[in-house]
Amino acid sequence: MTEQHTLLWESGQSAAPLPPLVDSSGVQAEVDAAWSRGTLSWEQLKQMPDLHGAMMETLRRYPVAGGHRARIARPLTLAGYRLEQGLDVEVAMTVPHFLEELYPNPMQFDIDRFRPPRNEHRKPGAYAPFGLGNHTCLGAGIAEVQLLVTMATLLSIYALQLDPPDYHLVIEEHPTPIPGNHFQVQVRERRLSSRPEGRI
Repeated sequence: MTEQHTLLWESGQSAAPLPPLVDSSGVQAEVDAAWSRGTLSWEQLKQMPDLHGAMMETLRRYPVAGGHRARIARPLTLAGYRLEQGLDVEVAMTVPHFLEELYPNPMQFDIDRFRPPRNEHRKPGAYAPFGLGNHTCLGAGIAEVQLLVTMATLLSIYALQLDPPDYHLVIEEHPTPIPGNHFQVQVRERRLSSRPEGRI
């Protein structure tokens, strides 16, 4: 589900007229360069900071799960609140994704947040699209690789656009953020891919 949810958002971001802080030509140039060398490899994926930043920013802005339910095992006091054993609480792990003190202009889609010198996601508790601690998704690593490979493949074959091109994004909560019901991405054209024929 993580891959489907994130790819929906990422494909829309790739099709949209991107904000000034996002250089979509950088993502496309990385994709084209990687495929021109043959089949994608892990080493090539690690050399695609724009694509990786776009994936991470998509996961930050549009997390699949905003939190999880937990049961208090032992009584404790947290931030002045007494929590008794057996109480169910909601751990809102992605709230920090939208805090100005962690992510300046948090509603701005900005793929440079995740590279030096900024590295905004490296602050403790700042980035948790796959959960935190013992509740971190076991498939997080494979999900990231699948997202990178899928987007690199799609962008190597298709030029995408919003349908209609002037579509204004509406976000609905169900309970996770999703594009409104009229959100559509269409293939503007099939690209003359730079990858060797028959190699995916």
